[in-house]
Amino acid sequence: MANTFTRFAVATTLGLALALGGCAKDKTTTGSVPAKSASSANKASPKTAKAPFDLNKELARATTLRGNGRNKEAVLVLAKLTRKRPNDSKVLSAYGKALASSGQFAKALVVVEKAQAKGARDWRLHSTKGVIHDQLAQPQKARLAYSEALKIRPGDPSILSNLAMSHMMSGELAQAETHLRKAVNRPSADRRVRQNLAFVIGLQGRVKEAESVAARNVSESQGRANVKLLRQMLAEQGALVSESRPVVPATSG
Repeated sequence: MANTFTRFAVATTLGLALALGGCAKDKTTTGSVPAKSASSANKASPKTAKAPFDLNKELARATTLRGNGRNKEAVLVLAKLTRKRPNDSKVLSAYGKALASSGQFAKALVVVEKAQAKGARDWRLHSTKGVIHDQLAQPQKARLAYSEALKIRPGDPSILSNLAMSHMMSGELAQAETHLRKAVNRPSADRRVRQNLAFVIGLQGRVKEAESVAARNVSESQGRANVKLLRQMLAEQGALVSESRPVVPATSG
């Protein structure tokens, strides 16, 4: 069961924890070439013209790649940036998060800790560090990292959800439920937090209640989709998803 917990937690916690800050705005404008500069523009060779390095634009590019699920490409972009700016905490933070999103947890931890050593004070980075420690089977270190994140951003639902997933992965379902109930009541909580709560409730055998939570405050069609996903996740844990039958262990094989 622990292995499946881990797979689920990667999918949910990273989605919550590793969002990089807002993309940099592209300040490039277009327009006609002024008359007195037209001749010099015509003389310029397209092969020799090279756009100046723009750190914010490259970071935004990596963020877009990650947002589209292209984590490996984002890692390549950010690896190149770290060679240009090896001591830039912003670059290191983004690189560490991208490595974690791509499942390179040991390497991600090294980069994240370097970013923090360079002065990065990003609550997302602390939460990312917690996720990494959880995936490396270091739950106590993970919870210390979540605690640091909560000092910067008290009550944040994504941090609370990550902390809950840490307890879930350790089989501490009651503690996980407590944190998720706090998270789901926060105004900024998104649907993933509610889905996590439904999942943890379902794991405790309260399937009807779990389905009710999954379908709450959404459209009827979305509610059906949420319940379907919940049943699939519970089935992977060996839970027999039925309101009238108990949760039973999965059979071997």
